[in-house]
Amino acid sequence: MTKEELIEYIEKARKENRKISIKEIIFKCEKNNLRMVSILSELHKKELINVLVE
Repeated sequence: MTKEELIEYIEKARKENRKISIKEIIFKCEKNNLRMVSILSELHKKELINVLVE
C-alpha cells in the first residue's frame, strides 16, 4: 500500500461515515514502510484528521 492508497482508503471511510482507529493507521504505516508524520500531514491538509479515533 502506498501513501496515496492509504489516503484514498481514509477518504473513502469518511464518505461512508466510518471511523478509522489510529492503531490501524500506525499498523498500515509500519507494514508498508510509510512515514506516519507524512500521512498525518497529508490528512491535516485534506481535513481528514477527524476520521481517526483512538
